[in-house]
Amino acid sequence: MNSPRDSLSQLTRCSKSAKGFVLWLNKRARRTHITKVRVASQNMGSTYTETIALFKLLESLGFGTFIEGRRGYESRIAWNVDIKSIAQGL
Repeated sequence: MNSPRDSLSQLTRCSKSAKGFVLWLNKRARRTHITKVRVASQNMGSTYTETIALFKLLESLGFGTFIEGRRGYESRIAWNVDIKSIAQGL
């Protein structure tokens, strides 16, 4: 059985969106507890829909909780892990 980190590593090898996301995380100077879909999609060169799919996959791997935007709030992911540690070693 693959660990979440192994699954993410495999995903970055076959998904342009996932690879762009990890590259963007590596460039970030600050850590955050929440990442908005809009901000991530702009910075990783992906569509809004692809970013939502990626965030839902990251949620299923246990990296965070995807929160759908409602009543003026944007869709986002609340991280369960340090986001800088996600990208390290991939």
